[in-house]
Amino acid sequence: MGVIKAQAPGAARAHVVSAQRVDNETALVSAVAVDTTMVTEILRAHINARAHEAGLTTREREVLDLLLLGRSTAQITHALRIAASTAKFHQANTLRKLEAAARVELLRQLL
Repeated sequence: MGVIKAQAPGAARAHVVSAQRVDNETALVSAVAVDTTMVTEILRAHINARAHEAGLTTREREVLDLLLLGRSTAQITHALRIAASTAKFHQANTLRKLEAAARVELLRQLL
């Protein structure tokens, strides 16, 4: 029999549960508790790997990080101290290299 632990309200933990059917009557179920730090590290590793595979330049990677934070083109322009046309150029290249048609698709792929 499994152990059930109470969790304090507001605790930054999530549970990942998986199940695999063994036969018609049996399933193997496992659960792992993860905290936000662990989730952040997993996401960071995934994003780094995808950016590397896509061959993003340093500037495109900076733009990607800002896109993932939900920054607008104007905010990217200001943060990177580049022209709006340059920011749009890097955004377009980043989306193209990651095979995303739009920002929303990029977020779905990476997060």
